[in-house]
Order: sequence, then structure tokens, then C-alpha cells
Amino acid sequence: MIAEENERRVKRALNKMFNRLLAGCYSTWVDLVDQRNRARQLAKKVLGNVLQSRFIQWLEWLDDLLEERKKMGQLAWEMEQKRLREEAEKARLEEAERVRKLKWAVGKMNARLLSACFCGLAEYNRQMKGVKKMLVRVLQGVKLRLCTW
Repeated sequence: MIAEENERRVKRALNKMFNRLLAGCYSTWVDLVDQRNRARQLAKKVLGNVLQSRFIQWLEWLDDLLEERKKMGQLAWEMEQKRLREEAEKARLEEAERVRKLKWAVGKMNARLLSACFCGLAEYNRQMKGVKKMLVRVLQGVKLRLCTW
């Protein structure tokens, strides 16, 4: 009777320890996932605003182009077109470089998050092995005390 109650108490205490460790590991994982989602939202916001601003810039450029075309002669207009193409190409390359750097940074953040998750999981496994060893020792001690009665 007393041995059964002691065993129940030991099981209850171990369950509390397991649940506390699981809750800690889960909250860490939730925080890391939330951080990753916020990074994705920030990237989408930055890239989405670029597209809209580029379209507005294009509309403004089109209005300016139509006005200048009326004012300038054909030769001057062709030279201006060449210059605008070069500027557009330069801007496109700069934008591509900026997007590449942003993707690299997001990839780096994702790698850090993944590494942190794996480290947390490894730590959790190590703790569980220690708890299991402790449980085996405790249960062996209970069995020895029961056998000596």
C-alpha cells in the first residue's frame, strides 16, 4: 500500500518534470517560428512596396516622356532613349543585387532558426536521457526496498 503510493508520487513528480521540460521546449519553438514568420512578412512587405513604387515611377516617367517627346526633335529623343535604357538597366541590376542580398539575409536567418531548433531538440533529448536514467535508478531503488521487506 505504502509502496504503491510512493510509486504513484514518484510517477506524478516525474510527469510534472516531463511536462515542464516539454512546455519550455515548445515555447522556445513557438518563439523561433514566430520570429521566422515575422522575417517573412517583413521581406514580403519590402518587396511588395518596391513593385508598387516601381509602377508609380513608371507612370511618372511615361508622363514626362510624352511631354519631352513633343518638345524635342527626333535625334535628341533617340539619344535620350538610349540614356534612359542605360539608366533602367543600371537600376534593374541594382534592384537585382538588393533582392539577392535580401534573400541571402533571409536564408541566413532561416539557417540560424533551424540551427537553434536542432540545438533545442538535442538539449531536450539529452535531458530526457538523464531523466530516464534517474527514473531507472529510482525504480530500481524502490524494487530493492520492496525485496528487502
